[in-house]
Amino acid sequence: MYKSLSSITILSLGFLASCTNPFQSTIPVTPVVPPMTIATGIVTPPAPVVTVLTPFVARGTEPFWALEQTATGARFSQPSMTTTTETWYTSIETIVGATISIVGTPVATGSALSATLTPGSCSDGMSDIVYTYTAVIILGTGTLSGCAN
Repeated sequence: MYKSLSSITILSLGFLASCTNPFQSTIPVTPVVPPMTIATGIVTPPAPVVTVLTPFVARGTEPFWALEQTATGARFSQPSMTTTTETWYTSIETIVGATISIVGTPVATGSALSATLTPGSCSDGMSDIVYTYTAVIILGTGTLSGCAN
């Protein structure tokens, strides 16, 4: 009797082991922690985000100056009576609402630059052009005001 009971038990367990759960998902489950972190303890940094800069031209008078930003960087120029000073910058741009802020690092030599373009009608006082932004440029320790499109 014990022999037949144990045979039935073993047979039953064999049948149960061969069964699958019809309600079990076949979708692979992503681990909560990425495998690389588990295996090495090192978190792989995210890929760098490539930012396309907003093209604009800002300019001011008394003293004359211009800041032109393209998709790849910015150029600040300031003419004097005899020469024009020109500095190229790599730019980091932040846009909050419609306000554009730029921080520029000189490519070669020159002072650090920051610019804030705020939406609003602006006139340079010398032409009939109505600009769509007011511009404030901080260059080194000096501040310049003007307009931008």
